[in-house]
Amino acid sequence: MRFISFIFCLSLFSCGELFQKEEHTFIYALENQKHISSRQFNVTINVLKKRLNGFGLKNEINRFEGNKVKVSVWSNELDKDRVNRLLLNRGKLEFWEVRKGVDFFTFLTELNSNLVNEKETDSTKMNPLLDLIAAPGYNGGPVICQFKTKDTATVNTMLNKNEVKFMLPSEYIYTKFLWGKANDGLHPLYAASSNRENKAPLTGDVITDARTNFGITGKPEIAMQMNEKGAIIWERLTGKAFENQTNIAITLNNIVYSAPGVTSGSISGGRSSISGNFTIEEAQDLAIILSSQQSIPKLKLIDYLKVKN
Repeated sequence: MRFISFIFCLSLFSCGELFQKEEHTFIYALENQKHISSRQFNVTINVLKKRLNGFGLKNEINRFEGNKVKVSVWSNELDKDRVNRLLLNRGKLEFWEVRKGVDFFTFLTELNSNLVNEKETDSTKMNPLLDLIAAPGYNGGPVICQFKTKDTATVNTMLNKNEVKFMLPSEYIYTKFLWGKANDGLHPLYAASSNRENKAPLTGDVITDARTNFGITGKPEIAMQMNEKGAIIWERLTGKAFENQTNIAITLNNIVYSAPGVTSGSISGGRSSISGNFTIEEAQDLAIILSSQQSIPKLKLIDYLKVKN
């Protein structure tokens, strides 16, 4: 009997049940958003809880001092930087059909000429836009061209000019320009097929499951499964891309992570994946974020406190 009691106590100690864990408190403010409805706030809290639960952490999340969020986590070996990244990620997942890059080079040339003729343009720059191109896209692919990280803000300013929409071909009047994830310091530029509302045809709220997988290259990727509604839209979207011989851009927080082509007709069943230069840790965290299904407002960490027990 004493032996059994000893084993029972040893089991409790080994599971860590008799050791009180350290409390970690993160305080977040909603960035660029002074007002948020109670419903939106509750949704944000629920999404954050799903993420921490998926990470296997005991947690408590509450509204704090008006529009702040207080997140308490209990753990003796917490990677606070990783948890902070997990909570800060907006999780805004979207799917877009992207045009062929070559179809937009004439547009870039015309925009460049327009910039040259503007009085405020630096006269020493013969080609204010074209000279910033660091690398071309590849033949028949979705990338228009590539720019250095330091030049993306300047290019954005040029692309957001009011007259730009009048330079686009009539069939491309609703175009959304997207940047891809940096590779060797270069960001590819894409042109997505948009609409009057500038809304993606498919978003992350249709994702029912996301998990880490390994692609044909052996690198980590995130495999996703959609619900019935999402599967129908996905089949229609991929079918259209197949007919047009275009690509589907999968974006997270407005950044293109992958833009695969559709080579064998529409894809049924609602299965898709995100590939990129992910570490296993990044892929695991991203799968947790996408499993929560909904995006959250942009948060900013304003305080962190660890209480040792």
